[in-house]
Amino acid sequence: MTSKRKPAKRIGRKSKPPVPPSKAAPDPDLLLESPLAAESVADSLGIVREADEKFLELWGYKNRDDVVGRPVLHFMKDQERASHIFAWLERMGTWRGCFEALTKGRRPLKVRALMRVLRDESGHRTGFLARFVKDEKCDEADPNSRP
Repeated sequence: MTSKRKPAKRIGRKSKPPVPPSKAAPDPDLLLESPLAAESVADSLGIVREADEKFLELWGYKNRDDVVGRPVLHFMKDQERASHIFAWLERMGTWRGCFEALTKGRRPLKVRALMRVLRDESGHRTGFLARFVKDEKCDEADPNSRP
């Protein structure tokens, strides 16, 4: 003889069903490591030498020649924050965080970035590699955003 019990009642607030992975917002930090991230390379003086199509699209440029040859600081809104980021980069070799960039039209653009110092075999700095994703929720005060 089988017993037919009623399902137990839930006590308390109803919880929302989990969001399926396909509908969840992607983690911006993971996107930085993906092929979806925009990428640029600057020389040891901070002059952009390469920028991919995603970089041009994110910043609103149509022509690579409008980007290559410009100082990295041209694309950053807060010059003081930029100097802190590059000081950190020089000390630590890598920086991950948020900052407010400037598009071609000089409009603010919140980005999450991963920047690395490039060095030659003898350890001398040869340039910088940076990857970016747009992140409107990015907060420069985020404790994971250094400095």
